[in-house]
Amino acid sequence: MYEIQLDLTHSTNCAGDSDRMPRFTLFLLLIVLFLAKFSAASALSPCVGHDIHEWHNCEGTHFLANGDRYIGAWENGKKHGRGMYYFTDGAIYAGEYVNDFMNGRGTMFWADGRIWVGTWKDRNWVRGQQYQPGKAPGYVYEAIASSRLK
Repeated sequence: MYEIQLDLTHSTNCAGDSDRMPRFTLFLLLIVLFLAKFSAASALSPCVGHDIHEWHNCEGTHFLANGDRYIGAWENGKKHGRGMYYFTDGAIYAGEYVNDFMNGRGTMFWADGRIWVGTWKDRNWVRGQQYQPGKAPGYVYEAIASSRLK
């Protein structure tokens, strides 16, 4: 199992992991706020049925055979619009999709703690900022909390 660790203070603690829980809790809170804002802002109706090929202009959750999961907008049976993709290795992508691919603005939270914020094209990161574990500035986390993935 992977854990995403964020060091918002850039300080160390002689006591070891005693300050790890508040940072992880903050990270979880930011993700929950993003999801709440994402869900509240969505004007799409829930997807009906289990066949994703029939999902059109709706919002739904799809579990893949490999254990990955996508939550977000669908059009013509493809991921299209805003969504979040949870990889089995612990990575999470939150951003825009076009015709089943990560396209547009998005943020990738890698399982090892790296964060890439920027523009994606056909699943590939094109430009933006890449941060090492614990090195992203505070506005990155604020943007997630307020879902500014426009």
